Amino acid sequence: MSSNTLDISISPIKCYLHHAHQLCIVLADDKNLPWFYSNYAQLYSRDKDIDLKFDFLSYDGMYPRFPCINQNWFNRDFFLRSQDSLVQFIINCIDQGFYSEIVIDEYYIPNKMNYMKKSYPHQNLIYGYDKRSHNFKIVGFNERNQFTHMEINFEHLEEGFAKSPWAGVGFFDVTTSIEYTNADLELNFPLLKTYLSDFVNSKNSFVHFRPQDAVFGLETYQLYKKEFLEKGDSDIRPLHTFWEHKRQMVSRIKFFTKTNVLSCPDDLFQRFISLEQAFLRLRSMIIKYEIVEDQVIIDKISSELDILAEIEYELFNRFILLL
Repeated sequence: MSSNTLDISISPIKCYLHHAHQLCIVLADDKNLPWFYSNYAQLYSRDKDIDLKFDFLSYDGMYPRFPCINQNWFNRDFFLRSQDSLVQFIINCIDQGFYSEIVIDEYYIPNKMNYMKKSYPHQNLIYGYDKRSHNFKIVGFNERNQFTHMEINFEHLEEGFAKSPWAGVGFFDVTTSIEYTNADLELNFPLLKTYLSDFVNSKNSFVHFRPQDAVFGLETYQLYKKEFLEKGDSDIRPLHTFWEHKRQMVSRIKFFTKTNVLSCPDDLFQRFISLEQAFLRLRSMIIKYEIVEDQVIIDKISSELDILAEIEYELFNRFILLL
């Protein structure tokens, strides 16, 4: 076979790739949409010394299990001891119907933001190949930091893998039984109600994931203000995740309305749209701050977050009553 391409989508959750890559696979099939909209409704942050992240929480804990996906991973040293060819390994994965994930140094990868600028080991998802052009088809961040479809030459991929400070490669087995992955493809209103109630009350109801250093729901905004805004940190990821959370609510309501499983008053839906747009503006403001470093912008974001948290408390509680 000279070429092969697996079904793929572009995940609406993009900030962290432990969500995005598997959602690209899962959401290529509409049958998984009820599962998707039953989840991705709660936020949390765990105060770590290395990297303070604001992320979505699942009932599985930090890293959700996805329907019919089993991940297999090999660090570079182990892989090189057991396989002769990186390119052929990935081709074999694709021909088996498996998606491949690889960590490479994007310093060596054209069309990447850090190409020939600085070392940046990062994951990419491979879903196809073409032997004639010597290219893999991937999903990843391009030179404009957009999460999209791209192509990587075989030789560039091998160089980025070989020269990266750390690297690994693996595959997503998408033939795994639904029971093994502990997922339910049916719409789960009780689960969604738990997520949303936990969000507005800044708590966690899932007893098997109780890190002592974590905050949940609306309380994450105060941690963000303390650890980022007060320190003048312009990292876009927290506000991007907050925005994705609101965008997910808008998409969720649209899906419920389209499938006639829940009727949401139009005034409430319009206010959720306005909320999502407000968080998108905050995201744009932190980008502007990174350029001009004006303290007024930080103060504005901080005060706006307090106002939006009060609005969210009202809107989410109204929505919860509909479930």
